[in-house]
Amino acid sequence: MATGIYTIENLVNGKLYVGLAKCTKSRKSNHYKELRRNVHKNNHLQNAWNEYGEQSFRFEVLEECDEQFLYSQENYWCNMLDVHNRDYGYNIEPTNPNGRTKVFTTEQIENLKIRNAQIVICEVCGKEVNYLNYHQWHGENCGMKREYSQEYKDNISQRWKGVERTKQHCENISKGKKGKKMSAITYDAYRESRKTQPRLNKSVTVYNLSGKVVQEFQSRNEAAVFLRVNASTISAAISGTLKTVKGYKVTNGKKDNEICI
Repeated sequence: MATGIYTIENLVNGKLYVGLAKCTKSRKSNHYKELRRNVHKNNHLQNAWNEYGEQSFRFEVLEECDEQFLYSQENYWCNMLDVHNRDYGYNIEPTNPNGRTKVFTTEQIENLKIRNAQIVICEVCGKEVNYLNYHQWHGENCGMKREYSQEYKDNISQRWKGVERTKQHCENISKGKKGKKMSAITYDAYRESRKTQPRLNKSVTVYNLSGKVVQEFQSRNEAAVFLRVNASTISAAISGTLKTVKGYKVTNGKKDNEICI
């Protein structure tokens, strides 16, 4: 496993792509996989690959170096070989000797927005997904179980503590869950959590039209039997959809014989 700077060379016209990698073998594999699937993020390199073919490209390790010098050496070789110049290379993103502090041009930002908004059909499951989700969870990775470390889960939990979600955020969450079934594990966890939660007060009080308490009940079903109606009718009266039920007013909770006006 080599750590260093590598090049992808077009053997036909001599143009180069320069990059850095902690593991050049793995980086080569990722580059070639994306290029073969025609989904590489570098459009210039992808177009050249499509035009000249895989046999016209060669991957080579230009220099091996310690991990701490990767960014400075990448910047050095990009400037030395002038690979940001379209006549000599395929590099698009600017380099920085102190690290990849990306500064995108307006054109690059617009191109990223257009690319990420593209809808791709997964050839495995047939779902329509956006560009980013396709490469992360579909295609060759379709059906793989998403596994997150406990540290990642704790960070997400800590980030959302004390944050009030907006109405739009809540609507988006609700919309995303519609039509989705809980897995067996999620359903069991949900049932267990419900057991530990305090039960809401479901008692019902029935009043006459003058506001005096007629009777109190432990549940809506008991009140429904007393008034000879369906439990849904009691729920409608409590929510305010119905003003009265058979000449009575119905509210949620016990009132200790106080008068309801």
